[in-house]
Amino acid sequence: MGGVGKSELAVQYGRRHLAETYRGGVVWLAGERAGFELLSFCPIDVFPTVNFSQLGDLREQLAFCWAHWPAIEVPPESVLLIFDDVTDYAAQVKPCLPSDGRFRVLVTTRERLQGIDRLDLAVLKPLAAIRLLTLWIGRDRVCQEARIARDLLKWLGYLPLAIELVGSLLAIEPDLTIAKLFDQLKTERLRHEAIEPIEVAFNVSWQRLSDAAKQMAMGLSVFASAPIPWELVERTIAGCKLDDTPKPERKRDKLRRWLKREAPPTVKQWCLLLDEKARRQARRELERLHLLDRVSEERYGLHPLIREFFAVKLAARSEATDWRRSFARVMTAIAEEIPQTVTISQQAELKEAIVHLAAATEYSDLLSDADWDWPFVGLARFYKAQSLFSEAETYSQQCLDRSEIRFGADHPDTATSLNNLAGLYESQGKYESAEPLYQRALDIYERQLGADHPLTASSLNNLAVLYCYQARWGEAERLLVRALLIRAQKLGEAHPDTQGSFQSLTNLIQYAIKQNRTAELSEHPLTQHLLTQLRQQ
Repeated sequence: MGGVGKSELAVQYGRRHLAETYRGGVVWLAGERAGFELLSFCPIDVFPTVNFSQLGDLREQLAFCWAHWPAIEVPPESVLLIFDDVTDYAAQVKPCLPSDGRFRVLVTTRERLQGIDRLDLAVLKPLAAIRLLTLWIGRDRVCQEARIARDLLKWLGYLPLAIELVGSLLAIEPDLTIAKLFDQLKTERLRHEAIEPIEVAFNVSWQRLSDAAKQMAMGLSVFASAPIPWELVERTIAGCKLDDTPKPERKRDKLRRWLKREAPPTVKQWCLLLDEKARRQARRELERLHLLDRVSEERYGLHPLIREFFAVKLAARSEATDWRRSFARVMTAIAEEIPQTVTISQQAELKEAIVHLAAATEYSDLLSDADWDWPFVGLARFYKAQSLFSEAETYSQQCLDRSEIRFGADHPDTATSLNNLAGLYESQGKYESAEPLYQRALDIYERQLGADHPLTASSLNNLAVLYCYQARWGEAERLLVRALLIRAQKLGEAHPDTQGSFQSLTNLIQYAIKQNRTAELSEHPLTQHLLTQLRQQ
């Protein structure tokens, strides 16, 4: 990929081996101009007495250079030819290849060339990245902000060019802390002055992509920086097609465009990815240029900065909303399948999708009112099942915050989010934190839906269970009686919820009898009737 250090590695290899291995010289040639560069160099510096215009075409002139390359010793010394940044091996390198065995050829390219010895360069390891940053700003400065430095390097994806750009900026600004620069980068991202050249480097590869590959690249940016199961990509593309029903433009719209001198609306390009063969070809293009990496079978990954680059491209396109909405719908369907209690085997199955589900929360505002909260709910369930309560609380709180923004503080959907967060606190024994949330949810249901609504009964039941955990039998009993009466009236006595309320009230009275605390119970006829029955039993 661009910025990984191909040219720098070639430079260092050439310099290290110049004195002994390649005593005949090291020749550096720009890939796209290699033949012309060589022929502008040789007539002056190597063959000053030869009239190259009489030697025929480019191939014949190059053949003369290889055949008459000067040798100081016998046998002749080896010569290294470095073709840098090759974009078309067949056109740029193959016509220039010498037949003489003393010449060695080294090519740097973003493509995965086949049929020749190849060394694929990856990004740096974390320790090597730290060492590179240390070369720029010194050990003391790195150690002072060691944790922030590690986070910054991870955010940069351990890309050598990015590390050098950031390191050089920190070196010329000694008062700029790593933490402050990191905050700026997270805000400005690729627009920040320190890493603007990264975008230029990536654009070289971008310009070589077909329209279909560009569409796929932009779509991949909605996923998280983690291995992507290709099935999710296929489902996201399918979802985009559903939203791509063209609508005829009305005469009034055409007139409005004419008055404002606007261009006609562009036709969306999803058709480029409709065909399975086209999708495979687009994926191969991205892989060939190292813009997409195959992690394992049907699993692919994007470098963090390449993902950011694609996201910038997508943000400028009209179809950005379609990609994001379709991705959010695909992940919401997965979230809806996450049960209240997640088994160990289910956790293993979901682990790969969870990070992408977290990314989908950014697009919850594009989902319908019935589905928008499922990504948050699914994540909270997943982490709660593993006793990762901090993560579960984060997503439950985010769900509540988004609900208040979307519907308002007194909406029943907000009350549902309050109940979910309260239930999480209750499961941790944080009863003091759960109680005000349950009470606020109950107040919303009573005011917005009515005192006898089934959701009001559910909220009464939730608060009653909390009081039971706190051994507040009298308060719990009064709430359970209310919930039971509402459910019996609205749902019927045979309904499972009604039966559940009846069983909860019965259990509470049994506990009160065992603890000799029946005096705390109310005089309600239903309570007294059950109390008499249970005492007789």
